[in-house]
Amino acid sequence: MTVMTVFARCGAFGLASFLCVSASAADVHRPASKGQDSVAYQINQGHTGNINFTGGFSDSLTLLWSVNLNGQISYPLTASGTAFVTVGVNGAALLEAMNLSSGAVVWEKLLPGSNSWADAIYDSGNIYVVNGAGNLLAFNASTGNKLWSTQLPQGTYSSSFGAAGAGGGIIALQYNNDNSQYVGTYNATTGANIWTRSPGYEAPTGIDGVPLLDKQGIYLSASNESGSAPFFDFSPSDGATIWSTTLGCSSTDAPVLSGKNLYVTVNSSYDDCDGNDSILKPATGATKGTFSGSAAPVILGKTVIVSIDGVLYDYSPSNDSVYWTFTGDGYLDSSPVVINGYVAALSSEESNLYLLDGSTGEQLWTTTLTYNYNCCVEGPDTGLGAGEGVLLVPYDGTLYAFAPEQGAKLGSRPEPTRVIGHLINGRFVPG
Repeated sequence: MTVMTVFARCGAFGLASFLCVSASAADVHRPASKGQDSVAYQINQGHTGNINFTGGFSDSLTLLWSVNLNGQISYPLTASGTAFVTVGVNGAALLEAMNLSSGAVVWEKLLPGSNSWADAIYDSGNIYVVNGAGNLLAFNASTGNKLWSTQLPQGTYSSSFGAAGAGGGIIALQYNNDNSQYVGTYNATTGANIWTRSPGYEAPTGIDGVPLLDKQGIYLSASNESGSAPFFDFSPSDGATIWSTTLGCSSTDAPVLSGKNLYVTVNSSYDDCDGNDSILKPATGATKGTFSGSAAPVILGKTVIVSIDGVLYDYSPSNDSVYWTFTGDGYLDSSPVVINGYVAALSSEESNLYLLDGSTGEQLWTTTLTYNYNCCVEGPDTGLGAGEGVLLVPYDGTLYAFAPEQGAKLGSRPEPTRVIGHLINGRFVPG
C-alpha cells in the first residue's frame, strides 16, 4: 500500500504572496549514495551534466515528492540529504532548502533587494548566492545561517551580474558596472575581495557569464559590439591573464570542462556572429575543433550529447560520428543530464520528462509534468540536477524529485558504440 504524507505552509516571512508551498511524498524514501551531489549548474563545477551513483540507477522512476514554489526555480543543488534552489517570486528572490527525502522545507531565506534573479553554488558546506541587487552572500548549508554578505559595486547607469563559480577557497564572478566588465574573486570564508580586474569588454549575465574554476585558472567569456567575443583564462591568485582567444560570438551557456577539452557554446543566431561552438585547450586556449548545439553539451564518456532544433544527438565532435538521436516531442532544446549512463531530458514546451538508455538513445520511461499557466515571472537560471540517488526537475514553478521505483534493478548503462550517421554543419546525415 502506498502511504501519502502531505504538508503545507503559506506566507513565509509574513508575505503570503511570496510563497505557498505544498508537497506530497509517496513511500518516504531515504536518498542513496550520500556524498554524490549536484554542487553547481549542470551538476558539477565543470558543468559536464554527468554523475555516477555508487548504488546505480534504473530505467523506471517514481515520483518521491513535488513542491509548488510559485515562481521561476533555479537549477537544484544537493548536499547532506538536502536540496537547494533559488526562486524568483514577485520581484524578489528566495533561497530554499528542502529535505531530499520528503520535500519538507528545512529553511528558507528572503534575499535582499527587489530583483527576482539569483543563482547559487555549493562548496565546502556553504551555499554562495549572487543576486540581481549585487549582493554576494554565503549561507551555512545545514542551518541557513548567513555567514557574510558583500555588496558588489553598482554604477549609476546600469549594473548586471553573472552567476558565481567556486573552488579552492575562492568565489569568482563577473559583472557589468556602467556597461563595463569586471571580474573579481572573493575569499570564501570572509567575503573579502581578493582582486578585481576590468578586461574592457562587456560581461554576459546569468549562467552565460558564470566563471569555471580549476587548478589551471578561471575561464570565462566576454562580449563586445563588434561581435569578437573574447574568452579568457585568468590566474586565480592575482587575476593576470593566462591566455585569451576570440570566438566570434558571445557565449550562450556555461562553459564545460571535461579532461583536456573546454567546450564553449556561442549564440550563432546573432547577425554579427561569425564564430562556432568551440573546443579549446584549457592550458593554452588553442582551438582543438568545433561542435554543434544550442545549449551546453553534456559529457557521456567519450561522446557528447547536444540539442539541435529540439532533437538530442549523441556524437563525437572529433569525427562527427553520431551514435543515436532522440526526437521525443521535438522540444528538447535544453541540456539533459546523465546519471549512470541513463539520460534524463525535459521538454520545454510539452511538459514531458524522458529517461533514455545512453548507449542506444532508446526511450525507457516518460512522464508528463503539470503545466501552471500562472507561472512564471523572470528569475534564476534553471536546469536539471541529480544528487544522492535522486533526479531533481524544476518545471514551471514546481520542483519534482524522482528516484528508482522500489524493487527496481539498479545498475549503469555502457557507452554507445554503434555509429548511425554523422553531424555535418549541424545537420544529421544517416549512414
